[in-house]
Amino acid sequence: MIRRQDLQFPEKDNALREDVHALGGLVGEVLRDQGGERLFSLVEGDRVAAIGRREGGPAIPVELDDAGDFVPGEVACAHLQPAPGTEIDPKSLEVTGIILDHPFRMAKPEKEALDHVFAAVRAAVRRHGCQRAILVGHNAHFDLNFLNAAVARVQHKRNPFHPFSVFDTVTLGGVAYGQTVLARAVQAAGFQWNSDEAHSAVYDAERTAELFCKVANAWSRPASGTRMPGGENGTVITPAGDQAT
Repeated sequence: MIRRQDLQFPEKDNALREDVHALGGLVGEVLRDQGGERLFSLVEGDRVAAIGRREGGPAIPVELDDAGDFVPGEVACAHLQPAPGTEIDPKSLEVTGIILDHPFRMAKPEKEALDHVFAAVRAAVRRHGCQRAILVGHNAHFDLNFLNAAVARVQHKRNPFHPFSVFDTVTLGGVAYGQTVLARAVQAAGFQWNSDEAHSAVYDAERTAELFCKVANAWSRPASGTRMPGGENGTVITPAGDQAT
């Protein structure tokens, strides 16, 4: 786990950061005292959801609607504690907006976070009668390498993902729309793109899911139909990696 004191911030900001931490705790106490546990839980849920749009390891199962079309399912995500020994690039944190020592972040160790996300993935695999989940991502092997490394690091024994098969929306976007950059492929597919939300783990995963479903639904399928792309394997979206150029 990366400790707050191990991160380097301008010395002039130390007092302000401590004040923010103290204020956050005070706000929580006031909410509980004045509005009760129910109000606190509602506000806390919104707060966690807002932070979740900037970080975490989301997975979005691809579901089938009543018409047999592919549609993005519900997001499952968790805030991660950096693995021991991880080198954190401050410039990356500036891009993503992640604040590792935020008092309300409530990050989980890797094993616990993987348990949470994998449970949702395994449920989708069972729901569609599949054997394995196939990772879908933008530069999907980039994401899969990170996932496999985390699984190996914590020695996780119930990884639902296929160890090497993926669907890459870089390739799909290039074939379908002539665009390999996620933002351009999403817009070419007819969806909106918000640059202010880009690089949020959940936002990128949602746009990747929409792009995949749009291309997959336009593709002609066998007359007998397949339950999910990949035959016996299911499909699950994970956050997009670095965008192709």
